[in-house]
Amino acid sequence: MCGSIRRGAAERRDDRLGLLAAAGRRDRDHLPRALEPAEGAAGERSLGEAAGRARSGRAGLRGVAAIQRAGPRPGAPSRHRHAAWRCESGCGRQALRPRGLGQPRSGGVPRSGSLHHRPLQGGRVQAVHPQGRHPAVRRGGSPLHRLVAGAPGDGGRDVLSARALRAGGVRRRGARRHRLRVARASPRARRAGRLAPAYSAGLPVSPVPRLLRDAAAKAPQRPAVVIDGGPTLRYAELLARSENLAAWLAGRGVRRGDRVVVRAAGGVVHFDACLAVAHLGAACVPVPATMAEAAVARLVEDARPALGLSDAGGATALRRSGLETLVADSADYRAAVSPRQPDTTQAPSSPPAPGDTVLISYTSGTTGDPKGVCLSQATVARNAAMTERDQGFGTHEVYLSATPLYHASAGLRIFTMLHGAHTHVVLPRFSPEGWLRVVENKRVTSTIAVPTQIQRILDHPEYDPARLKSLRLLVYGAGPSTRSLILRMRRELPCGLYHGYGLTESCAVVCGFDAADHQALTGPDDPRLGSVGRPLPGVEVRLRRPVGGDAAAGEVGEILIRAPKLMSGYWGNPAATAEALSDGWLRTGDLATADGDGYLTLAGRSKDVIISGGVNLHPAQIERVLVGHPGVAEAAVFGVSHPEWGEVPVAAVRPEPNADPPADELANLVGDELDRRSRPRRVVFVEDFPRTATGKIRRSDLPLLLD
Repeated sequence: MCGSIRRGAAERRDDRLGLLAAAGRRDRDHLPRALEPAEGAAGERSLGEAAGRARSGRAGLRGVAAIQRAGPRPGAPSRHRHAAWRCESGCGRQALRPRGLGQPRSGGVPRSGSLHHRPLQGGRVQAVHPQGRHPAVRRGGSPLHRLVAGAPGDGGRDVLSARALRAGGVRRRGARRHRLRVARASPRARRAGRLAPAYSAGLPVSPVPRLLRDAAAKAPQRPAVVIDGGPTLRYAELLARSENLAAWLAGRGVRRGDRVVVRAAGGVVHFDACLAVAHLGAACVPVPATMAEAAVARLVEDARPALGLSDAGGATALRRSGLETLVADSADYRAAVSPRQPDTTQAPSSPPAPGDTVLISYTSGTTGDPKGVCLSQATVARNAAMTERDQGFGTHEVYLSATPLYHASAGLRIFTMLHGAHTHVVLPRFSPEGWLRVVENKRVTSTIAVPTQIQRILDHPEYDPARLKSLRLLVYGAGPSTRSLILRMRRELPCGLYHGYGLTESCAVVCGFDAADHQALTGPDDPRLGSVGRPLPGVEVRLRRPVGGDAAAGEVGEILIRAPKLMSGYWGNPAATAEALSDGWLRTGDLATADGDGYLTLAGRSKDVIISGGVNLHPAQIERVLVGHPGVAEAAVFGVSHPEWGEVPVAAVRPEPNADPPADELANLVGDELDRRSRPRRVVFVEDFPRTATGKIRRSDLPLLLD
């Protein structure tokens, strides 16, 4: 079955050694003692010879990773060799003895139920484990074995330096560079419900203040925060401000586990708040600046914060809810972020822990009431490392946030920027001309945008690809993207594209359709056009049928996620937490299909499923057909009650400018492309849809369009 997809096992021990797969620009980072050579064997001189002389390519057998050379040197002999592997625990076992290219001999780690090694076609050596874990494995009640690679020779040891590994390869005293490449699961492994992990590296569990101090020590004078039309803060200054504000908050009684609300349209107050509360082990609770006062009061009542921080426009609603509020740019605020005064402040009683909740982000509530998602300091730190690796951050990334900082996709970058001391540029209010100006003037290298923003940028008369010459990667998501828009982006944008899928509960992106995937698209009929890609290394995904069991390839199933960066739970809502989290798996409520290689395509929300005559109809599939019509800009499908069928689909359509598509033509198009049950019984034309503050369609309000 293809119902479970895994490109990296979740860490079960913080000190587990991992094997990092580097493919292209992805997953480049150090490999902390993943492989060490065994001594005393004879006949080989380097890991390259031990691994064989095969050219680049992904493995065809199941397993963790293939060790492979970048390519044979001219005139290299055709014979293939293999490496010796020994157990680091000192038991003396070698999992692969010199025996041509055969299986382990007696005296090695048993093949059945434990870790063994198989050579791949062409001589590449692969570490294989039935459960897909490497390099730590426990068999029955036996001791934990950590296997380390051997490069037999004259007693010399292969050097796996951090520098060589960051470059994507391994060197042995001037020997050729070798690359660790992703291993793809075989059809047998996919049928068993797993794709091989291909990644298992130690992820950071450091508290956020330590990440901030490390960044300030690495680049104290590098710009950390650049607000368009506002101030610029360097890392040394950002660290000092956060420590000063933390001391001020402690003097006001904020303690570990407390909450501090921040409500601002944009600016340094978000950075000050998120980083200051991290010093105390408290949590920041962002509140949308566009939220109505009544909704603000309900959120404050639910979060029970100790204090509020805001800009001038956000203070009134917080104060009317009875919350003491410190306003940015006021004299009191400037004093709070300045060096503390001993008579009015108090230092934190104890340092924060990785498990302390640092962010409570309320969901947008597209299908119901918002819930507070609790993310720990370790979770946001791991997300930072995984994002940096998967999106190929450079030595100094300049990232642009053009979406609100109270939204998780942008707000989490406050923590991500610390992993590498990158620069975070903020555009407080989006406009196409402002976005183009900031990307050009600030030399932005990566950014995230929602599809509606991208459409406006490409349509703007001042758009010129030459203005984006610094831009390396554009991440898009947080809303549906039409197939025509994706192809237009690939055609007109001079940068790589990355389509991310994630939830607040998963600490943002867990699946990605990366730049190479976009380049591989063959045209409008490519089945992967619109896919959200494959799970990030370190993330495991399952697709579960409604009746239980894993979905087959092409079958719709609910997405379940297991990863080292999931939420701790919903704030003050244990029942909802128990419903969403079970045995380490997050039930997303999103529906998707997966092809044979693990590429996911969303099919809607489980709560949005229309059950018509006992048949499940998925709105996203109907919407995909509708937006394929040249006269349709956007569509949303929902169910209405029917006396005979239970529910029937209704389509709300926003036409293209100056277009007037006939309702019968759209309904018949769906019937022809899908089936007659999926044919909308009614088509409603709208100028726009009810939306959340981040631009998502508020599906709970769609039935109101029929009034």
